[in-house]
Amino acid sequence: MIARNLHRSTTIWGNDSDYLVARQWPLRAGRLFNRKEIASGSKVAIIGQVIADKLLNGEPRIGETMRIDSVPFTIVGVLERKGDSGGKSQDDMVMIPLRAARSRVLGSRQEQDPEEDELKLSTEEVKKRPVQGSPHQANYQAIDYLVIKYLPTTSAQQVRQATEEVLRRRRNLRVGMANEFGLFDPTEALATQEAATKSFGWLLTAIASISLVVGGISIMNTMLVSVTERTREIGLRMAVGARRRDILFQFLFEAVVLAVLGAFNGTIAGVTTATVIARYGGWPVLTSPAIILLACGATSLVGVIFGSLPAIRASRLDPMVALRVE
Repeated sequence: MIARNLHRSTTIWGNDSDYLVARQWPLRAGRLFNRKEIASGSKVAIIGQVIADKLLNGEPRIGETMRIDSVPFTIVGVLERKGDSGGKSQDDMVMIPLRAARSRVLGSRQEQDPEEDELKLSTEEVKKRPVQGSPHQANYQAIDYLVIKYLPTTSAQQVRQATEEVLRRRRNLRVGMANEFGLFDPTEALATQEAATKSFGWLLTAIASISLVVGGISIMNTMLVSVTERTREIGLRMAVGARRRDILFQFLFEAVVLAVLGAFNGTIAGVTTATVIARYGGWPVLTSPAIILLACGATSLVGVIFGSLPAIRASRLDPMVALRVE
């Protein structure tokens, strides 16, 4: 792509405006290709935001002329920013009509590279409309892949089956012959990703549960040692009027304080570690106050549960026996 004295290597997509409808990709400025431009292969282009930033200083200059190699194209639209996908920017590309890509860009080159094309088809169109292109045609006339968008009332399995029947019939594949093409259903990938995420979530839950149990046992052991070392103090408090429930609540409170302090220190360590790793990895960090409160609540519960045994043991001490302990 060449604009004035600037140039950039990018990806050129030959398709019609239905691709943007299928992807639900709105325009930041300008318009889509019209039917006349699609049918005649007019030299018009819709550019991504990266192209606008690098070659047009970020301005949507509708009507300005840019060149793809030596062929001039008029900008009729600028796409909204889509972001990265698979580590590659989706905004670093230019869309031109399919016929223009075949005749004016690929058809004008000596080498004949396959050109990408996206088409939006309904379920009925999949059944009725022939698939253009063939492995036996010239590469610049071929279609690399189709994007099929179907109505919510139609199942993915029906669309997949109809698409496979059309492609097999167009390629003259007899029964028993393997497909010469691939069908990719995003819902299957999403289902696999969701299952993997759920399994990973259960793994993290198990690790967190084990950590809480180990931490609770540590709190219980610490409090049992504390009760043993403070037996005389407990007996003295009972002798001057402290009730058993006062002793019970005292040690429960101490256990909860230990647990919450551990949660607080762990939160600081976790946030600091995540921030440092994210800084070098270029990842975003989300610290949710609700999650921090949930962690403090969970650790408080652990403190109550595992601090109950030492607290009960302390509250049941005989004051006379406790006072005689050295």
